[in-house]
Amino acid sequence: MSGEKIGLLLHYLKLYDEVCGPEIRSEAEAFAVIIKNEYERRGVTVATSPLCRSSEEFRAAIANFERECVDAVVSLHLAYSPSLEAIDALEQLKPALVVMDTTPTYDFIEAASVPAIDRNHGIHGVQDMCSVLKRRGVHYHIACGHLNGDVARRVANLCRAAQAAIAMKRMRVGLVGDSFAGMGDFQVDAHTLAAVTGAQVITLDSEEMCALRDSVTASEIDKQIAEDEAQFSVELSQPENIRLAAKAALTLRRWVQKNALGALSVNFMQANLATGLVKMPFAELSRLMAHGIGYAGEGKAGGKVRLHKVNAQRAKRVFLYPAAQ
Repeated sequence: MSGEKIGLLLHYLKLYDEVCGPEIRSEAEAFAVIIKNEYERRGVTVATSPLCRSSEEFRAAIANFERECVDAVVSLHLAYSPSLEAIDALEQLKPALVVMDTTPTYDFIEAASVPAIDRNHGIHGVQDMCSVLKRRGVHYHIACGHLNGDVARRVANLCRAAQAAIAMKRMRVGLVGDSFAGMGDFQVDAHTLAAVTGAQVITLDSEEMCALRDSVTASEIDKQIAEDEAQFSVELSQPENIRLAAKAALTLRRWVQKNALGALSVNFMQANLATGLVKMPFAELSRLMAHGIGYAGEGKAGGKVRLHKVNAQRAKRVFLYPAAQ
């Protein structure tokens, strides 16, 4: 899973352009750049809207975010902005909505002059908008605070969760063999999994896997063994077993790639010649997990979906420990 992408929706007030001149607008735009830079510093890709003042401008901004396939829209009030200008577009919003409630100035004592209040009263727009969002039944998340604190981190985490939810809804999970008899901790049937999470279960076609196994060449096996020897401590006392393990690894890898799987599960009792696997591919499962592919043992579809989310979000190596198997 790649880094999350957000749409930064900038709320502004048309009256300021008509009455106050360009100075306040310039300051608002500068503050928006600071916010954008803070998210980019955290590895988030940011698509920024123009300052939106009317329903037409909000609709255009939301449409652009959806074309750019953002994972979430972060709403930022740079001034009070009447909620009815934005609400129709937000009501139709497909990505998750995260409201960031913040101001340029840290405390109100420093903002107590009229000019400073003009630059720091976006919270009134947040209150207005959230009231209408609730009344319209629009789901949203909100994070409040100043950039001196952790508000940007909390918003980024919410957007990361939104990205994980999108990935789960689109996920294809592979199943090699049946669920292990009597093991019900994470056992979820395919219909329930699809209904609750959107994930689609791809059941092994033995003929397909056998064909993939037979397509593995001796030179590919040699290359895989060489890579393993360079990366791991390999015991070479049983070279034929090493070759069979490499063949099983390459077979499983091709199946995962061919079916665009985001997670999988293998019942070790059914990893055999009949299913196309000449060995239980523990090493390859560890490699797949290191690349963000979820894995759970013994046919646990729900478990492997959970592990996909954890692995992809942490973006670091996770290794399978097979002692229980």
